[in-house]
Amino acid sequence: QREAQMSALKLPKVGYATNADYGAGCNIHPGKKMFCGKRLANSALALIYGKNIRWKSPTYLSVTQADVTIIQGDSSKFLATFNVRVALQDVSSEGLVNVYPHNYEVPNGPFDCM
Repeated sequence: QREAQMSALKLPKVGYATNADYGAGCNIHPGKKMFCGKRLANSALALIYGKNIRWKSPTYLSVTQADVTIIQGDSSKFLATFNVRVALQDVSSEGLVNVYPHNYEVPNGPFDCM
């Protein structure tokens, strides 16, 4: 479905907005929608009214595996830790900043969405 949505960007004057960089940790549907609303408004200003304004959301480019650690628990269980590096495109010159609760990191511990 996401692929179909993104294919619409090939049409003239079509914008989009994501909330991925303003997420709430493991909640993929964060409550605060004002960030998406501002991006959508900015996309209309840029695409329809020709304003020179930044409107694109950071989007997925690639992922690479950094390392894997497998720890044996008892005789029937193994725990695996995967570290990955995700690359984004359409990131502003200011970059991305981790701000709690947006894309938060658990201090001194793993990020666990289970």
